[in-house]
Amino acid sequence: MATKTSDVSAILGRYMLQGWTLTDVNCPKSDCIGCPLMRSKAGSEFCARCDGGPREDKPNASPSGSSTASIPDPNQTHSRTSTPPTPILTIQEETEANQELEAFNPIASPEVLESRRLQSDLASSRIGSLLLQGWTLLDSSCQNLTCWAIPLMRSPKRIPTNDITFKRKWCVICEQDWQPNQTVSQAPEANGNGNRGYFPTVYSP
Repeated sequence: MATKTSDVSAILGRYMLQGWTLTDVNCPKSDCIGCPLMRSKAGSEFCARCDGGPREDKPNASPSGSSTASIPDPNQTHSRTSTPPTPILTIQEETEANQELEAFNPIASPEVLESRRLQSDLASSRIGSLLLQGWTLLDSSCQNLTCWAIPLMRSPKRIPTNDITFKRKWCVICEQDWQPNQTVSQAPEANGNGNRGYFPTVYSP
């Protein structure tokens, strides 16, 4: 069943963030709009419009009547039963271990986790929309402290600025243009004019 066009960009962005690659091969189905296929590191592919997501590999079922019951080996049974039991931590030891783990890797509050999830969903939708328009997903992330591991996008065309033309690196969340060697303190204000005039509303497919 075909996925709505409004959802295709969100699917593309979500799986790009998970490490999938947007290929240059369009879906071969005749009733598809020519949506590019996604490919995983393992080599599996899917169409975001036609499939909606990866096709899960189903295990091959054994033919009826071909399976045979395995007879347990007495030697193996004895070996398993002779394995020493795993030591059980006392309540105090378990509490101390949990405290050390939390100190090493503090757990974010539910509010922070929900905020990050919503931000990731929004980024996935916007990234997918820009990918369909020829933008490139980069391997560098936005330096803005309010953006949680949001990858930057590169425009398909060079943009003139101060008599210089170059492709910009753009964050879909804070909507800031990150120039080469730019630091957070040098970043333009997200609510100011800055360079945002070069980037109209481009998130809708």
